[in-house]
Amino acid sequence: SLSGLGRGNGFVLAYGTDAASVDGTDSAGGIDSFVASYYYNEPEGGDPEYALIWEHLSGTSGDDIPRSVAFGSSGGYVIVGGETSGTWPDRSRSGQVDTYLQRIDTVPVEENQEDLEGKLLWTRQIGSTLSDTAVAVSGESGTPILMGRGEGTITENIGGVDFFFYSSTDADAEINPVQAGTEEDDTLTDGIYTDSRVWLVGNTLGNYQVEVIPAEEDGQPDTRQLDRKTDGRSAAGFLVSYSTSGEFGQVIALNDAGDQSTENFTSLIAFDGDLVAAGSSEGTFGDTQSAGSGERLALARAKTAEDEEEPLIWRSQSDVGSTRIVGLANNSDTEITALVRRENGGTVEWLVQLFSGEGRPLNPIKE
Repeated sequence: SLSGLGRGNGFVLAYGTDAASVDGTDSAGGIDSFVASYYYNEPEGGDPEYALIWEHLSGTSGDDIPRSVAFGSSGGYVIVGGETSGTWPDRSRSGQVDTYLQRIDTVPVEENQEDLEGKLLWTRQIGSTLSDTAVAVSGESGTPILMGRGEGTITENIGGVDFFFYSSTDADAEINPVQAGTEEDDTLTDGIYTDSRVWLVGNTLGNYQVEVIPAEEDGQPDTRQLDRKTDGRSAAGFLVSYSTSGEFGQVIALNDAGDQSTENFTSLIAFDGDLVAAGSSEGTFGDTQSAGSGERLALARAKTAEDEEEPLIWRSQSDVGSTRIVGLANNSDTEITALVRRENGGTVEWLVQLFSGEGRPLNPIKE
């Protein structure tokens, strides 16, 4: 079954699960991870199409569920992130469900050098003492990165559901996971690497803030770390950044004006040097008063620079109820493409809505 798509430079990745054989590779047992690579082809005299380059099936004796795919920064290879209830070759399992990070290279077929195939270069497996969820992968830093969440201990559980990320360059490189959060649940939903930082989006109770811990000695820098305001009254979105080594950077709250309603942010992209986060809000989230009520799609554009007094550039919210954004794409830094889920009269509709870089809907949803 197909779970999602990734794209870049005229290529498209499809990923999902399969319990049968693919291109001569038999199932390893349970549900296996499936990835297919396509390129955009415009044949002379024919219709444009995405043509298959290769298909790849891999797995353990347990269930292996891919959750995110991306292209490597230099091209030529694919990064896959997911969850496994099994144990990958030469790896060990930490809990009930671990995360896995893979690199698949595009290489010539030995028997026919003109054809290409996907070759699994390595798989890394990291998990806590409980069950973990893979949320996103990125290859933009030049090193594959996986971002996820879980309730168990990878390095140190801060409390409830924490978020974590880790990276690997090859099959044997030392992995130093970063686990962070607060004493409450910090539910990570998406993540990217941009502007030399790992940026994470998710939801929690109330607003985050930056806690500054004074240096113990004169001349030493103060320590900045993630903290939570104690007066939070409702679920709110967050944006938080770290260096790849785990140094805390910045936090941005995604909350309605009065902290009275529930926000649920699910998607994050880089856009023309900034960030765009999207999901939904049940309150008044936009820069202008919305005429709608109930859950309505919401998105915001934010600056990535630290120490901005007002990092949010704009907020936008639909007037149409029972809508939320579940996916985002960047169209050449000119338009924001959103996949919208709408419940209408007891049925679910899937819509594609476009927004300008200023947050203006270019094809508004009709009531």
